[in-house]
Amino acid sequence: MFLGDLPHELILKIISLLDNQDLNTLFECSLEIYLKSKQDEFWKDLCKARGIAYRDPRFSWKELYQSGNIKDMCPHLGHYLFDCVDEKKRQFWSFVSHSRTNHYPAIVLCLHPSCQFFGEKDLSLINHCTQQQHSILLTLSSFNGLDLWCHSCSKIINLNHVNNIGIQSEQYMIHHLFQRFMSLSKETNLDNSIIKGRREIEWNLYRIQSGNSLDYIVEKDWYIRWIEFITGKSDRMPGPLENQKLLRSDNSLNPEISLSQNFELISGLAKKYIETVYGISDFIVSTNDLQFNAEYCKLVHSIKIRHHMLQARYSQLFTPTRS
Repeated sequence: MFLGDLPHELILKIISLLDNQDLNTLFECSLEIYLKSKQDEFWKDLCKARGIAYRDPRFSWKELYQSGNIKDMCPHLGHYLFDCVDEKKRQFWSFVSHSRTNHYPAIVLCLHPSCQFFGEKDLSLINHCTQQQHSILLTLSSFNGLDLWCHSCSKIINLNHVNNIGIQSEQYMIHHLFQRFMSLSKETNLDNSIIKGRREIEWNLYRIQSGNSLDYIVEKDWYIRWIEFITGKSDRMPGPLENQKLLRSDNSLNPEISLSQNFELISGLAKKYIETVYGISDFIVSTNDLQFNAEYCKLVHSIKIRHHMLQARYSQLFTPTRS
């Protein structure tokens, strides 16, 4: 019996055990399998045989499979998570908009389509995931913001900018999932809950910045629109963050820009949230990248002065007075 005579599923299972070098050898030995490999569906089936049924559409299934990154990807992510996202969205915002989210160390929503679990990140959550074998959870906390947690993989799936097709495919999935959860709908009551809930979350992120290092530069006009939204001066949420005004033609930061006039500073936690929920058209510059570049000496000096002022103010607020 030849390999090509076996059932398709069994062939895929066998082939999925081979590395790229052995795969190329197999293609040289089997014309039938070589011809199949010319179709991207063949590589899609191989990815599925390894437990992965999603990808970043910028890449083909063949590119994903041959990248060798599949082993690092979460097999519990999938398009099935979008099947009941509207119902989950109502459940999530109904709770968040009627609660003081900063009173909870972490609230968790199970994203399994048939599950209604919603509670705190505690022992009951662990018992739920273990007993029901549900993996993907949406978490919200004061100190970590919004995250996607896989209980089975024991990892947070977030937006890490790495040159890795597998991780970028994970990020593609969570970006679109978060967009569905955080965007407004056409339901007035739900939209009111989303606006109220997002203000609560984002104001809390802004509030706790005082005790954190403000290491990221954002364009001032966008920052003002964001502050107007979270303080209730406007119901209009800002769009994706655009820092193009701060850059030169070669996309490097313009050293002539000024703090307060052209840009403001945000914390790493706020940056992570903005990146996840609003999106970034260009990129966010870290102040740490400017430290040893003489061209930015004046800029870095103004940032350090701001840091010292905020630290002094923060210390005064939390230093007990003597009786």
